[in-house]
Amino acid sequence: MFDNLTFHFDGGIATAQGRFPLILNFDSGLVVVPQEPMALTVKSSGNDLSILSSLNDNLESLTGDYDLQLDVYGTPQQPQTKGSFDLKNGTAKIYQMENPIENIQAQVTSQDKLITLEWSEGKARYRGKEGSVRATGKILIRSLQYFDYDLSAVAFDLPVKYDLGDIYGLCDADLEIKGY
Repeated sequence: MFDNLTFHFDGGIATAQGRFPLILNFDSGLVVVPQEPMALTVKSSGNDLSILSSLNDNLESLTGDYDLQLDVYGTPQQPQTKGSFDLKNGTAKIYQMENPIENIQAQVTSQDKLITLEWSEGKARYRGKEGSVRATGKILIRSLQYFDYDLSAVAFDLPVKYDLGDIYGLCDADLEIKGY
């Protein structure tokens, strides 16, 4: 059990309090996460989410004003959540895409094992052209390792410039991401 655990990092702050089952043995270096109930409250705000690039190789960076309010419960292997995440004025640099997606606005909620991307939208520019991309959908947490995706994204006149060559194009797309 811990009260008021605070993490300061470049571009943000996160606080947590509650119960998380964890056994640490500093002599042997043993770390055990027992499958016992947990109950955490996590809050975070700031303007840099580049830490997420460590979870997704295609995301080089993500910045913008964000606010996270999240309750986590269940067990470490079968987590459940209730909360919200809001992003305003975001910029995402996608791996091998020269022009970033800018002015990203997004709202995400979670309840139990369901994460809902209520809406997300952004714009990209290149050589005087500007296009937009929007996304919505749901992600079901089956376990810590498996997520069931049901997402859709739409792009209109989205300029795409490949980082490592002279490939450029305008993209209209209607994309569905389903499965796990």
